[in-house]
Amino acid sequence: MKGEESTNLLGAIPPGSGSGTINRSYYATGKGLGIFSTVLFVIGEMAGGGVLSLPFGVFQMGWIGAVVVVFMAAVSGYTGVLLGRCWQFLLLQWPDEYASEHVRHPYPSIGERASGRWASVAVSWLVNVTLFCVSTVFLLLLSVNLHCQFKHSLEYRYWIIIVGLVLIPMNWLESPKDAWWIALIASAATAIAVLTVIIILLVAGKDENAVDVAPTFESFILGLAIVAFAFGGHASFPTYQHDMADTSKFGVAVLIGYAVILCMYVPVSA
Repeated sequence: MKGEESTNLLGAIPPGSGSGTINRSYYATGKGLGIFSTVLFVIGEMAGGGVLSLPFGVFQMGWIGAVVVVFMAAVSGYTGVLLGRCWQFLLLQWPDEYASEHVRHPYPSIGERASGRWASVAVSWLVNVTLFCVSTVFLLLLSVNLHCQFKHSLEYRYWIIIVGLVLIPMNWLESPKDAWWIALIASAATAIAVLTVIIILLVAGKDENAVDVAPTFESFILGLAIVAFAFGGHASFPTYQHDMADTSKFGVAVLIGYAVILCMYVPVSA
C-alpha cells in the first residue's frame, strides 16, 4: 500500500544510494544540467532578491544579524541537500514513474510519497503561493526601476504590463535545462551588482554620521524574516535536480551554490 511505502522516506535511503545507477530514458541522450549549470540556477534563484533585501534585514537585527545570516545559510543549505536526497530516493525506488519521462511537479511528488495525496496538494499550494508572491514583488520592483530609469516616460502601471508580456514567453520553456542562459544572466548580473557595491563602499569609506541603533524584538523578527526570504529557494530545487544529467550530484551543486551566495551576502550586509 502507498501508506506503507511512504513511511520513513529519508531513513529508507540505503547508504551510497546517491551514486546508484538510474535507468533514465528521459535523458537517454545525456542532455541535462551539469553541476555548473545547476549552481547557476541555485544562485540565480536566491541571490538577486537577497542582495537587495538583506542589508536592511541585517540592519534591523544589529551586529548579530551577520551571525544569523551564516546560520540561516547553513540550515537552508542542509535542508536543500536533504530535499535532494528525497528526490533521489524517488528516482531509485520508482524509476518507471519518475525517471522515464519529464516530471513537471517533483516537489509535490515527494510530498505524496512521504505522506499521501493530501501532502501533494498542500505542497503544490505552498509552492504556487510562494512563487506567485515572489514573482509579484520582483515584477513591481522591476517596473518601478524602469519607470524611474526612463524619466517617467510611461506611467508605472504600463511598465507592469510591458514587463509581464516580455517575461511570459520564458514561462513556455519546458524545464530549466532549456533556460540555462537565464540562470547565467541572473547570476552574472548579481555578481556585477555585488562587486559594484563593494567598490563603492571601499571608495566612499565609513559614514561618520552613521548611528548604530539597538534592535528591538519587533525589528529582530522583521530582520529574521528578511534573511529567511533571502535563502528561500527550495521551491524550485527538485525541478533543478530532476533536470540534471546526474541527479546524485545535486547536493554538491547546492553546497557550492550556497558558498557562492554567502560570499555575495556577507560583504553587502556587513
